[in-house]
Amino acid sequence: MNRNKSVLSRGILSIFAVLILGGGILFYLTSCTSGSLIGESLDEDCLTFDPQQVRILEDGNEFFLTDGNSRMMLFDSMEKAYEAARVIWLYQLDSQCFANRPNAGLRYFKSGDDIPSGEIYGEDCRRLHDIQNLSIREASSDLFQIIDDNSIPYAAKSKEEAEKIIEIVNHYNVGYTCYVDRPDPGMVYLRR
Repeated sequence: MNRNKSVLSRGILSIFAVLILGGGILFYLTSCTSGSLIGESLDEDCLTFDPQQVRILEDGNEFFLTDGNSRMMLFDSMEKAYEAARVIWLYQLDSQCFANRPNAGLRYFKSGDDIPSGEIYGEDCRRLHDIQNLSIREASSDLFQIIDDNSIPYAAKSKEEAEKIIEIVNHYNVGYTCYVDRPDPGMVYLRR
């Protein structure tokens, strides 16, 4: 898929597929947008990978996703590791990005130049209500909470990282924060 930015508009691709997984039928309906809005620029820290190379490996009682080069995520069960791999495969995610490293307050994924949009059946997502009015509250000297309509969708270790998270959320016009394996999710991803 060509992910080049258009000067006049954003490219849109709609996809509908019916997949048979584990004897059940999963309906998957999504649309992917490419590129960010004209004139926007975001300095990002991302690692690229091939979604078709993502595999689940077992290490003792833990299961991790790998692209063949590194351990990307860790889970306590094969079921949750498969759920994360399914998200990567269906959205064709090919970059893992970080608001700040090490110990990023926000890790997110992209497909090409953008975050995914649409919905995968069974996702565990939380809607963001008003991204234009996110605020930062200092809970302690090393904990900054990002507030959205009286809830706390994100936290950061510094004010600078909290500001970066808000910049990312606004840049991609994030509608949902999604999780695999809450609490303490093994995977967090953003989508419209």
